[in-house]
Amino acid sequence: TAAIAWQPLGHLLASVGQDKKVRLWDTQTGQEAKALDAGASWAEKAVWHPSGQWLATAAGKKVRVWSATGDLIRELPPQAGTVMDMAWRPGTQHLTLLAYGAATTYD
Repeated sequence: TAAIAWQPLGHLLASVGQDKKVRLWDTQTGQEAKALDAGASWAEKAVWHPSGQWLATAAGKKVRVWSATGDLIRELPPQAGTVMDMAWRPGTQHLTLLAYGAATTYD
C-alpha cells in the first residue's frame, strides 16, 4: 500500500498501491467494498473531497475522480510527469495537482 485516506463524515477507507487498484474498505464491516482500476500499474495518491462525496486518485500521470460509491466521475488529462501531490481547495470542487514542476487546478 502506497497511501490511505479516510472518508470525511463517512465509513470508507481508500487505499492505493502497487496492485493497479484503488480499494474502498467498509470500516464498519472490515470488508473490501470495491476494487477499482487505478489506471496504471502503481497508484501513489488518494485524497477525499472534504464533503466525502468524491475521491481523487493518482497513478503515474493519471488522475481519476470517483464517487463515494466507486463510480468513475472523471479522468483528468494526462499530466506532463508523475503526480507528486494533490489537494482539494476548501469550500470548492477545485482539485489542484502537482506534477513535473507545475501546479494545475481543475474544477
